Amino acid sequence: MPMLYYSPGQVRVDRYYSSAAGYGDPAWKPAAPPGGMGETPRVAKLGDTQAFICGGFDSTTGTAKNTSFAYSRLTNSFTTKANLPIALQGHRAVRIPDGRVIVCGGHGNTSNPIASTYIYDPSTNTWTNGPSMPKALLWHVAGLLDDGRIWVATGNDGTQNVNEAWTLNPQSMTWAQVASLPASGRNRAQGGPLPGNRAFVSGGATVPGNDFYIYNASTNSWGSGPSMPNYRSDGTSALVGLTLVIVGGFDGATNNPMPAYLFDTPSNAWSVGAVEPTKTSGDGAELGGMVFYWGTSTISVRIAMVYWP
Repeated sequence: MPMLYYSPGQVRVDRYYSSAAGYGDPAWKPAAPPGGMGETPRVAKLGDTQAFICGGFDSTTGTAKNTSFAYSRLTNSFTTKANLPIALQGHRAVRIPDGRVIVCGGHGNTSNPIASTYIYDPSTNTWTNGPSMPKALLWHVAGLLDDGRIWVATGNDGTQNVNEAWTLNPQSMTWAQVASLPASGRNRAQGGPLPGNRAFVSGGATVPGNDFYIYNASTNSWGSGPSMPNYRSDGTSALVGLTLVIVGGFDGATNNPMPAYLFDTPSNAWSVGAVEPTKTSGDGAELGGMVFYWGTSTISVRIAMVYWP
């Protein structure tokens, strides 16, 4: 059984990856065949070794999915979990500091977004209703801030794209509006947390571009960061240490697979990483130094992969 070396003196057994594909090897690797999951589900981190995947779309039936699964990086396998209370697509899933996962917004088998949230408890494999968002949204961005709040921004309210943003206090389970994105609202953008109690929004399907806006939650203010290397929409982001990794998505001009974009937060600079094996859109999460990514290709083929930045 091969071993992966994470740091001097620390060794972890991994049943899938070879020693040649160990920590620090910048490459894409296939994950286990998933089966049963929808296209473009949402992914949240459960811990350094597990991700939670829920909802999505089934192109064979033309309907949203309510299925949920957990992925283990130690066994490279998926386990079926309790179904979402309703079928959802275009939603977001974020890990709460207490280990639960909150699923917010999205839509079912119509184009009408919802404001509802649902909370999954992995210790009991059960769902409960959460506090409704101030506004119904789909294809928004979300993430966990350093101060423990859940941040939600931009997206579409069923009529138009919005540039508003909110935070959820996970202790009181109350929402509060915070500073809006200082640009046009957009959907299918990239967005999520950054170090230093910050978050970002970049690109999007309705605002073609490579803009990069940074939200400072401590001062409730926005600023502009260095532009991404190219236009991107429908990708996903994960924070690996101090490096923001953006994978998947489209460039709006070609059918070519996208490379990973790596944003080094200390130097405030972008670089380009390995190109993914096929063009996809999807969602992902950081798991112990790697990015687990669930993507769907343009021909509706469901693909699970991991990326070592």
